[in-house]
Amino acid sequence: MRIALPGGHHRGEFQTVQSAASLLEAVDWDNHLLGPREAWPAPLKLVVNSLLGSPESMYLVWGPERIFMFNDAYRPILGPRLEAAQGARFEDLWADAWPSVRPFFLKAEAGEASRVVDLYIPMARYGETEDTWWTFSYTPVRDDDGSVPGVLCITNETSDKIRAEAAHAEAVAQQELLNHELSHRVKNIMSMVQAIAAQSLKAVQDKGAVRAFEDRLIALGHAHDVLLQHQWRPASVRSVIGPMLALHDGRGQFVVEGPNVLLAADASLSLSLLLHELATNAAKYGALSVEAGRVSLNWAIEGERFVLDWREAGGPPATAPARKGFGSRLIASGLRATREAELVYAPHGFSARFTAPLERMTRD
Repeated sequence: MRIALPGGHHRGEFQTVQSAASLLEAVDWDNHLLGPREAWPAPLKLVVNSLLGSPESMYLVWGPERIFMFNDAYRPILGPRLEAAQGARFEDLWADAWPSVRPFFLKAEAGEASRVVDLYIPMARYGETEDTWWTFSYTPVRDDDGSVPGVLCITNETSDKIRAEAAHAEAVAQQELLNHELSHRVKNIMSMVQAIAAQSLKAVQDKGAVRAFEDRLIALGHAHDVLLQHQWRPASVRSVIGPMLALHDGRGQFVVEGPNVLLAADASLSLSLLLHELATNAAKYGALSVEAGRVSLNWAIEGERFVLDWREAGGPPATAPARKGFGSRLIASGLRATREAELVYAPHGFSARFTAPLERMTRD
């Protein structure tokens, strides 16, 4: 049977290709080193029949002359060598690949099977040397007396996979370089803003307000660092909480609990700033201002909503602020400015519950 496939001496050139069985039949075995097919030894006949019927890409090398035979699944690998391959000498047919596979092949001839994964083999199937990679196994074919007259190979080219992995690694490295540069530039901008603010607000009497502004810039910078580490892809709640805990949990005053939820970039920034304000207030007026104080921070998914609970205990009684500044307004606005915030100022401490649509928290 003849079928039309791309091939020939150049990729994409149209060529008529015979099946592996037809090409095997076309060999003049009567005048071949192996002799007439009807005179072949039983092990060779058995292996060849199995080879031709297998859907795996396979070839057989037989005898001291190392005669090469292959099946249909192996045909695309041969390229322009296809029509002369059945019955050829292995080293002659694959002279370019022979130095790379020789050690493994000789082991198989000596009776030791082997499997090789992603072996680099330079080959010139189409006139020019190309970089290729292969995963294959060599299995000795034994005769009745235990000798090894043949070697069976199951093989698959993995060049596309290796190239894809290399391209991905290069893209990741490039992205990391860009992230590093972006992080450096963001930090420079933050430092510049802080310097401008310090100069512009030099005459402001309320130094606490100036310090609060600087602290918010630092919190924003930490949030950007988290997002850069995740390449501006969704970040877990715990990774967003991490910088806040590092700043405020030196005495082990936090109890943190919640499922692994990945937040969108905007939601991560919103949560980071919100937690910064909550922790700052707790350190000034609430549970974090005394050693006995504790903060419970929990989050959960309830139906289609994301819920965050902040509860303080063991600190001074909580009272609502007499004047609402930026921090108070930010807390009251809730997660991603949904304004779904329940704030409770009680004698036993401050508590707050923030809710937002889950989709809004997890999608940009």
